[in-house]
Amino acid sequence: MRRCLTASIVVMLASAFGLGASASASVATKGKPKTTKAESSMINNHVPPATASSCHGYTAGEKKYLLKYFPNEKAHIKNVVTAVQCFPTAQGSPDEVDYVQFANLNDLYGLYQATLDFYNLQGAPGPQANTTGGGGGLAGPTPKTCPSENSYGPTGGTPLGRVLCHPSSSSGSGDLVWTQEPLKIYSEALLKTDPDGSLLKAFFTSINSGPEG
Repeated sequence: MRRCLTASIVVMLASAFGLGASASASVATKGKPKTTKAESSMINNHVPPATASSCHGYTAGEKKYLLKYFPNEKAHIKNVVTAVQCFPTAQGSPDEVDYVQFANLNDLYGLYQATLDFYNLQGAPGPQANTTGGGGGLAGPTPKTCPSENSYGPTGGTPLGRVLCHPSSSSGSGDLVWTQEPLKIYSEALLKTDPDGSLLKAFFTSINSGPEG
């Protein structure tokens, strides 16, 4: 549902206006906040190793973004503990993956429900809802394309959370959102071109999606 102004875009804009490489690099890094201890802990402990090196702290930016799209969820968004933004380069990875940790499950549920409503998807926050519906190793049929919403978790085990996805279109990137309830983490992966969502679904079931416990 979003696209970020990356450093490469800044460099292109700088070139267009006749700025040198050093000038454009300074524009890209100027004002970038230092990664906090909590953000570093998220990267080191919960982000898969193949992705971790591409991450930086993004707590303030994530709150600002969430408030833009979900202004009615201000009470939940203020309880974001920490967030990181990642740009993985491994083959098959999305363009961007974000991990957002909340203080409690109610806030996590609130944001997930708001995302369901944003995409007009049927579902409910919390793995206890529709746990027999399948997905991510649970019994039952697993949708391989988007849009979809379901619970996920180990085969025969307790569900870990919920996952929803929405395919890309001419007006926006493909979007995959999933919750990991034991860690109270809301994750989002974005891919510019994924018209049926199958690439995002494949990423979700890979070892590189996370978050790790």
